[in-house]
Amino acid sequence: MASKLIRYTLVSPSGDVKSGHIKHDELESILNLANEGYEILELEEEVEVIGKPIPRVSAPQETPDKTSKQATKNVPPRVRRRRLPTYELKLFTQNIAELLNAGVSLLESLNSIRQADDGPLGEFCEKVAGEIQSGQTFSNAMARSGFYLDPTFIGLVKAGEESGQLALVLKQLNERVMRVESLKRSFIQASIYPLSLVFASILLLLFVGYFVVPSILPVILALTQELPLPTKILLVFYNHSWKFGLLLMVVLSCLPWLWSSNPAAVSVRQWLKYESPLFGRFARTQAITQFCSDFALLLDSGVPMVKALGLIHFDDRTLERSKRRVVKNIINGDSLSQALETELHFPRILTSLILMAEESGANLPQTLKHQADLLEMEAEESRQAIAKLFEPVLVGVMGLIVGFVLLAIFLPIYGQLASGL
Repeated sequence: MASKLIRYTLVSPSGDVKSGHIKHDELESILNLANEGYEILELEEEVEVIGKPIPRVSAPQETPDKTSKQATKNVPPRVRRRRLPTYELKLFTQNIAELLNAGVSLLESLNSIRQADDGPLGEFCEKVAGEIQSGQTFSNAMARSGFYLDPTFIGLVKAGEESGQLALVLKQLNERVMRVESLKRSFIQASIYPLSLVFASILLLLFVGYFVVPSILPVILALTQELPLPTKILLVFYNHSWKFGLLLMVVLSCLPWLWSSNPAAVSVRQWLKYESPLFGRFARTQAITQFCSDFALLLDSGVPMVKALGLIHFDDRTLERSKRRVVKNIINGDSLSQALETELHFPRILTSLILMAEESGANLPQTLKHQADLLEMEAEESRQAIAKLFEPVLVGVMGLIVGFVLLAIFLPIYGQLASGL
C-alpha cells in the first residue's frame, strides 16, 4: 500500500550514520532523539514509497565490531566526541575553501592541512581523509570523525556536495563560524561585568566582616552609651559572618555540579541563560538571530525547508519545542508564516516579514538575512543596556555598603564624644 514518508538520516553519539523512513505521526520520536545525543542530518518529505517496510522509530541500535565495543563500553558520548575549537574550525573552512578554489582535490587539501597542523585540526583532517578513502562522502566523513560538529554545519556541507558548490558553501560556513563566535563573545561581554561587580560586592562584605569590624569592635564595646541601630546591625552581621562564609563555600562547591550533564543542572542553566531577568531576553534574541542566519544559509544552498528546519537545533529547550511544532505544522500543510504565527517565542516582526515574502514572492533567504542583521543589532543594544543599567546600580550598592559601615562605626564614637561634652 502506498504511503507518504519522511526520510531521515541521523548520526549516533559514537559517529555511526543511521537512515530510514518514518510516517508523519512518528516525526516527534525522531525529533526527540536530538535530546539523546543524536544529530539530525536529514529530514525530508519524500514521494510515495510502495512496498517498503517502515521501521519503528526508536533510538537506533549501534552495532560496532567487538573491538570498538570494548573500547567504548563505558565511555560517555561527550568524551568520545570532542569539539573542534572554534578558531581551528574557522581555519579549516577557510583553508579548504581556498584550496578547492585553487583546483586542489579534497583529499590533497585535507592532507596538506594535516601535515601543517599536529594539533586537534590535524587529527580531524586525518580522520576525515581516512573516512573519505574508505568510501564516505565528505559530510558523512566529518560526522564519523569522532569530533562534534553541529548538524547545521554538516547539513550545509552535504548541500554543497550535492549542488557541486562545496567551495562556495565552505566560504559561507567560514562566515557563519565567525558570526557564531561574535555572538558568543557578545554574550560573555554582557555577563562578565555585572557578575564581576556582584563578586566584588560579596568580597567587600566578607572583608568588612572579617577584618574591619574585629579591629574596631573593642572600641565600640567599650562605649558606655546605648549603641545606635546601624551599629547593632553591623554587630549582628559580624556575629553571623561565618554563616555567610559557609554559604559562599556551598555556592562555590555547587559550580562543578551546575556545569555537569545532570538533568536538574541543565534545567538550572537553561533558566539562568534564557529565562532569568538578567540574561534571558539577550540570550533568546541571540538564539533567534542565529536561527535566521542558519535558516537563510540552508535555504540559499538549496536545502528544502523541512529538512533545513530539522538540521537547526536550539540550545534553548523552549525554542526547540516551538521549532518542532513548526516542522509538524509545515508537514501537515501550513505555510512557514502560518506555522510560526502560533509560536509566541518567535518575534512577531519575523512572522510578518516571512508572510510578506510569501505573498509577494520575495527572496525568503534574503528576508531572513535582513532580519538576522536587525536582531543582531537588537542583541548588541541589549548588551549595552545591561552594562549601562548594572554599572551604576552595583557601584551604588557597593557605595551604600561602605557608607553603612562607616556610619555604623562613627555614630557611636561621635555620640560618646557629644555626651562627654
